[in-house]
Amino acid sequence: MTPSEVRGRGWRDYRTARGSAASTVVGDLRVRTDFDGPPTGASRDILVHLPPGALASGRSYPVLYMHDGQNLFDAATSFAGEWQVDETLATLAGQGPELIVVGIPNGGGGTRHRTKPSTGAAGAHPGARAPRRAGRVARGARVGGV
Repeated sequence: MTPSEVRGRGWRDYRTARGSAASTVVGDLRVRTDFDGPPTGASRDILVHLPPGALASGRSYPVLYMHDGQNLFDAATSFAGEWQVDETLATLAGQGPELIVVGIPNGGGGTRHRTKPSTGAAGAHPGARAPRRAGRVARGARVGGV
C-alpha cells in the first residue's frame, strides 16, 4: 500500500470527518466512511494511520491490518479503552521501520453472530492459512480476527 491510495475517492482526515473535540488521535489518521464490505454488504468505516510525512514521500510502506479498529486510535470511539496504536507509532517513528496501520472496526453489537468464515476462507478451520504477502500482517482480538 502506498500513501497515495488514501488520497481522494472518499478518504478524509479523521479529525475533520468526526468533528470531535474529544478525539485522542495522534498523527495522520484517514477515514473512509460507508465502505461496503462482504459478506453482508453492511457498510463500515476503514481507518488508515500514515507515518509522518508519508503523503509527500512517494514511498511504499509495510502494512499492518488490525481488526477492532474502533479501539485502535481514539478513546472517543473505543468501547473498552483505546489501544494507543497511534501513540505507539509516534513513539517508534524515529527508531525503526515505519508502517501503515489499517484499522477495520468490528461493526458494533452482534459481530460474533454475523461473522462466520466462509468455506475455503482463511480461518475456516484451525489448519487454514491465508496466502502470505510480503510486508502485510493482520492482527485482532478474540473474534476480531475471524
